[in-house]
Amino acid sequence: MSRPLLVLPLVLFLASELRAQPLFYTVETLDWMAADSRVIVRAAVVDFVQEVDGSGRKWITVVIKVRETLKGRHKPFHTYVAPEWDHHEVPRWKRTERELLVFLADAKPVNLGARWWGEKAASYELTPRNGYGSVIELTAPAKLGTNLAHLGKVYTLDLQDPTDPKKILQYTRDAIAANEKVKPLREHHLVWLKGAATFTRRVPVNELLEREARRWVVLDDPTLREEGARALKFFKSDENVAALKKLLTDASFVSEREQEGAQVTETHRVYRVRAAAFDSLQALGVQVPEPVMSEPLRQKKCQGSPDGDKVPNRSLQQTGPASRHPAAAGRSSRPGR
Repeated sequence: MSRPLLVLPLVLFLASELRAQPLFYTVETLDWMAADSRVIVRAAVVDFVQEVDGSGRKWITVVIKVRETLKGRHKPFHTYVAPEWDHHEVPRWKRTERELLVFLADAKPVNLGARWWGEKAASYELTPRNGYGSVIELTAPAKLGTNLAHLGKVYTLDLQDPTDPKKILQYTRDAIAANEKVKPLREHHLVWLKGAATFTRRVPVNELLEREARRWVVLDDPTLREEGARALKFFKSDENVAALKKLLTDASFVSEREQEGAQVTETHRVYRVRAAAFDSLQALGVQVPEPVMSEPLRQKKCQGSPDGDKVPNRSLQQTGPASRHPAAAGRSSRPGR
């Protein structure tokens, strides 16, 4: 699989029309990293060389000693090249003999030459698959090799986001085993909200996704019911079809509102869980009557706002235990897809 050697796993949008200006991030899960890597090793840095050319461009050649090979052909050592600014932690890793979990990919994809250091990286068989997102420090708490808080965390398909090194290693082994059963590799985007931020997680389509999706569709949180319904489009079975059909009458909805001056008006109710279930049934080739997925409302005044401009606003309406879920509380908007 060809890929840019370095892909910044961050997509940031500022929704200027909304007062809260929510943040949107795209992150890679440990599941996707395991699926998309050719070799995965538990290792430590034993040597490195920092170099610079006449244009001031810096790179670093790193040698790691393998303690365990979790995926791919075992070798006692691996050598790779990366831009120095992307591997600024290497000296500390060597000095402290830090144990690392390293995700490596083929160093000679078609598009590698587009990078100025692509020719240097291609001198070796393997290279980090995604820059700093390719190395997890197996400390307590574990973290990716970056100082950016939202990118330094380890994200997982099951939303547990472990920080314990032993749990991360076991999760990686389980993810590798699950991915080996699936060919070809397919990708799904799982959307999950944390406070004011929305995280889109890249995950592989495998048995772990199906297992979690089955669990989500029966939970109180409508956000997870929707995501579970979306994910089940990949897995046709009598059990999954029955679960999706039940969601066609799901009562949760998103309120679409318009604001003009101090007046806020609820204009529509959108039944996102129903829509996700219907779309997945269609994708599975199951024909069912289309449910009510959106309905207009008579103009109803809501609590006012000091903003003077007319601003479309959307808020998620919830009932029961779901309204207390930390990922659902306190946000003014949930973006559509």
